[in-house]
Amino acid sequence: MSNIPDLNDNRTSGPPELRTRGNPPSGNVSFLTWQLIDATFPSGGFAHSGGVEAAMALGGVRSEADLVGLLRDGIRQWATQSGPLTAGAFDVSSDLQHMEGITEIDAWCAALLAGNAVAAQASRAQGVSFLMAAEGLCPAIAELRQHLRTAASPAHLAVIMGACGRLLGCDRSTTLAMSAYVNMRGCLSAAVRLNVIGPLAAQVVQASLAADLATAITTASALPWRDAATSRPFLDLEQGQHGRLYSRLFQS
Repeated sequence: MSNIPDLNDNRTSGPPELRTRGNPPSGNVSFLTWQLIDATFPSGGFAHSGGVEAAMALGGVRSEADLVGLLRDGIRQWATQSGPLTAGAFDVSSDLQHMEGITEIDAWCAALLAGNAVAAQASRAQGVSFLMAAEGLCPAIAELRQHLRTAASPAHLAVIMGACGRLLGCDRSTTLAMSAYVNMRGCLSAAVRLNVIGPLAAQVVQASLAADLATAITTASALPWRDAATSRPFLDLEQGQHGRLYSRLFQS
């Protein structure tokens, strides 16, 4: 956490709309960052497993070692697919007078997920939920939400996190770190609820993935969003079978 910048910092930076909201100055502690990545932030992630449930049902995850491999693949997939889109959305969200760039990246994301209906639906649902929750933290996000609605843009999660991160005053690296962490944490949390791994062992696994997350963030930061692509097609194939499972706990 020591590398995460102070987002409060007396509210002297970031959009003017945000400076009157949020927490009082708190040294080097960023409560805004913690709030956005907290499991209780109502972005809908609790209802999704990120493909873990389907992988388990199909025999791809039978042990803790299998789960770690799946999580590492998911992190690498984020680095080449969702991560660059988050970075791209962050970059084009500095001027709300020209939002065409956000809808363009959103459409690109929709095209990337077109072959995986389960992932596409989950991404849209969580994106809309995140947008609605973040709107209460920054009035400028209401304008973004209205623009996306008017443009009939799907509001995919990766794009929404990038745009909202910028509008909430986060810097680029922190926004990418939040996106990567939420992606990984959601899968690991689902694995605990599916009894693939215990809650104590899950904490050890999460700590062991820190270097993988750091590498993924560096990769995503440097990759142009138009070069975003799936790098782990088997993950898509497994997740795409989720709707065919006889019984399931998660929506995806």
